[in-house]
Formats: sequence, structure tokens, C-alpha cells
Amino acid sequence: MPILWFFLLLAILAVITFVVRLAMHPIATLVGTIRLLSFLLAAIVWIVFFVASSAGETVWELLILAVPATLIWLGTFAFKR
Repeated sequence: MPILWFFLLLAILAVITFVVRLAMHPIATLVGTIRLLSFLLAAIVWIVFFVASSAGETVWELLILAVPATLIWLGTFAFKR
């Protein structure tokens, strides 16, 4: 049970930190958040795509999600401060 409280406290601190940073630097925070989330989505989908395609399954519909996420991630570098 103490480990649950630790992770709950960690999550609360992360949210508070995000909100304070958002208040101080809104554009940089949003661009950084979009960069992180699109990278994670693209990486996970590309990994699933290559693992599933090496197993012989047709998973071309995953590219509908992987390509835009990758392009969004690359596009966020245009807003680098």
C-alpha cells in the first residue's frame, strides 16, 4: 500500500508541475507536450507494425496512425526556441 501512495503523490506532483509550467510558458509547454506524446505514439505504433509484419500479418492500417504521428513529431522541431 505505501508504494501506491508514492505513485499517487508522484502523479499529483507531475500534474501540479505541468500546470505551473503551462501558466509560465504556455506555448513551449504545449509544443513540448505534443512532441512527447506524438513521439511515444509513433514509436509504439512503428514497433507494433514491424513486429506484427515480421510475424506475417497484414497490418498496413497501422500506417494510418504511424505516419501522421511521426510527421507531427518532426513538425514540432520547427517551433524549437
